[in-house]
Amino acid sequence: MRRSILIFTAILMCSFTLSSPSFAYDYQDNGEPMYKACPTCLGSGEIRCRTCNGMGIQDCAICHGSGTVQYPDDNGNWVTETCNSCGGSGTHTCMDCNGDPYDLCPDCGGEGSIPY
Repeated sequence: MRRSILIFTAILMCSFTLSSPSFAYDYQDNGEPMYKACPTCLGSGEIRCRTCNGMGIQDCAICHGSGTVQYPDDNGNWVTETCNSCGGSGTHTCMDCNGDPYDLCPDCGGEGSIPY
């Protein structure tokens, strides 16, 4: 006697919706979009510090990023020492952004879009 084995495969049916930012679907009566990407932040909603270029740190002004300073001693020989200003790291926290280099865009308030 022969037995048949039935194998049932369960199929999961998932439903999901992909969506874009809401401003992409808002249109004026003439078909033009109501919003456009903010030209200041290029649609990201954030701007980076111009002083440190978004790094949060700057080169030390004393050692120019090397971490060491050189000076002549009394005999005219050059002495190299660790920079006292930066402690040898060669960098300081950015004075303009205090190490937090990204801020909300002032033109779009962090939304990334502005009215068309």
